[in-house]
Amino acid sequence: SAALFRRGKDWMTFTVEKNRAKLTRVNVDHNNGDLAEVKNGLVEGQRVILYPADSIDDGVSVRIVPESHQH
Repeated sequence: SAALFRRGKDWMTFTVEKNRAKLTRVNVDHNNGDLAEVKNGLVEGQRVILYPADSIDDGVSVRIVPESHQH
């Protein structure tokens, strides 16, 4: 759920491709606010941006932070 947000009626997320944010529409089946079931729009193992800031937009350069450096 931390990677999902609404744009109009659509559920969206930002995926990471070639160190760039890519705005991606997804279909969500169940979402309780903590966990969400994404039915399509993502593939297993695909990276998404958690808690995307307002400064993140389609095509913006991003850097992968190793898990040991995340809060």
